[in-house]
Amino acid sequence: MDLRLKGQHVLVTGGSKGIGAACARIFLQEGCSVTIVSRDSQRLEATRDELAAIGPVTAFAADLSQGSERERVAAAHPNTTILVNNAGAIPGGGLLDLTMEKWQEAWNLKVMGYIHLTQLLLGRMKERKAGTIVNIIGAAGRSPRYDYVCGATGNAALWHSPARSAASRSIGVCVCSALILRRHGRIGSSRYPRPAPSRHLATKAGGRKCYPVCRSTD
Repeated sequence: MDLRLKGQHVLVTGGSKGIGAACARIFLQEGCSVTIVSRDSQRLEATRDELAAIGPVTAFAADLSQGSERERVAAAHPNTTILVNNAGAIPGGGLLDLTMEKWQEAWNLKVMGYIHLTQLLLGRMKERKAGTIVNIIGAAGRSPRYDYVCGATGNAALWHSPARSAASRSIGVCVCSALILRRHGRIGSSRYPRPAPSRHLATKAGGRKCYPVCRSTD
């Protein structure tokens, strides 16, 4: 399947495992060069070595919960044409279960990390009048739960912004939120086998559609 992505450079955060690694694999199969980013340098290098057989992939270790680290990533990859914001892990718990320090720690990576990297790379894409930014969020963004209030609130914020505010056909840049639904703790099903969600994201990156992506998986 040719998604017309050959020659694009893709930056995938949280790319050392899971959804991020699956996205990186699909983009490599489509002829892109890929940089995967994670703060776990050991796992990051192992994933890079695994993906290297498919295509040109580099690893960049960084703690994206820190603003200076996000700036370092953006400065090192000024020619990124597709950004996949995927890094982030928000703890479960109700409003009375989590301290404000936990909220701040979680949002620094998942929420502020997405927004800041979008801000840093959007301007360069705007200058080139080309680019795609995909923000991967969880189902709690649309169906919040009390026992996941921190994550649900963060995902809801990312579902509506910056995708709604930054997307503009007039500047040639697409910014969209990609909703990944998990059931039974797995990605993939008989109908949408692994890694169908990742390929669906790549399709949207190639097609440059400026609307949210929703893929339900079993």
